[in-house]
Amino acid sequence: MVRKRFLPALLFAAALSAYACSNHDDPSGGDQNQAARESFIEIMNETPQEITIQQPDEISPDVRIQVNGKTLKKSDLQKKIRLKMKDRKASLSSEEQIKMQKDLAGQFVDNFITRVVFSDEADRLGLRASQDEIDREYEKIQGQLPPNKRLDDYFRENDITHEDIVLDIRIRKLMAMETAGLSKPSKTDIERFYEEHRERFVIGRTVHVRHILLALNPGEEAASRQAKKKKIEEIRSRLTAGEDFAELAALYSDCPSKEKGGDLGLIKIGQTVRPFEKAAFSQEVMAIGEVVSTEYGHHIIQVIESHPEKVMALSEVRDRIAEYLAKQNEMDAFAALNDRLRKKAVIVHNRQP
Repeated sequence: MVRKRFLPALLFAAALSAYACSNHDDPSGGDQNQAARESFIEIMNETPQEITIQQPDEISPDVRIQVNGKTLKKSDLQKKIRLKMKDRKASLSSEEQIKMQKDLAGQFVDNFITRVVFSDEADRLGLRASQDEIDREYEKIQGQLPPNKRLDDYFRENDITHEDIVLDIRIRKLMAMETAGLSKPSKTDIERFYEEHRERFVIGRTVHVRHILLALNPGEEAASRQAKKKKIEEIRSRLTAGEDFAELAALYSDCPSKEKGGDLGLIKIGQTVRPFEKAAFSQEVMAIGEVVSTEYGHHIIQVIESHPEKVMALSEVRDRIAEYLAKQNEMDAFAALNDRLRKKAVIVHNRQP
């Protein structure tokens, strides 16, 4: 048995919706051509597929893979890899670049197989995307983008085509048919998951804090730094004398939180820089803390509330667990259908340089 990783139906599915990755067993298919299979496994980043071995001269030299007669050219595959790597290449070593190229090649090839077999199945069942459905999908995607981001620019930057959008709609229809008979998670399922994964529902200790910050700039002269330290001590003295924290934060703080009286809301361990965290989690509630210096500047911290670690009650997370389990069932159905469709497909790999 070998392990196989399933990727989302489309290259952009992780950003828009679709189904997450999942692991499933895949029969090896016997001993015939085992050496060839092992070489395919290596180039595909250890994500082997059900494949049909044919002679290399049966497909064009520029074709990387052929699935049910549809082809992915090596030149197109390289173009996709370059586009995906362009923003990260400068930060990677040569070895990391090679590994990323292999990883991406495996992912793109695997996605191509999924794309074709699901498209062919949708064709067989007569599943189409109406113009109204397509228009709504475009509107939904546009609504998820920043206000100044053009849809066509986003598509170009992420190598998304109109055909991708249409196929995504058709695949969702196919999966709706496939999952129509799935039962909802039962009360027993939800309770069992909760008991077996209690650690997931632990909320660590949190504190509700507000602060006043006098920011320090990189390379700021010593005299200026000393003046700010003196100023923050003066502000603290005014606070301990009874002046209003929110009013002084609004007057003097360099943090955007000044608009809310210095309120930072709830913070948890690991969320802020260490000196700030140490002070916030050790102070008494409502006490005016000593001045704390961090890489950002000088702070005066006040803890408004302190909440101990707790385990969320089942009643608080029941709906979220039900949603999670339902999504897991959908992912399993996607993987099972993917298995069935790939076993029926004629898939030809070409590893010739």
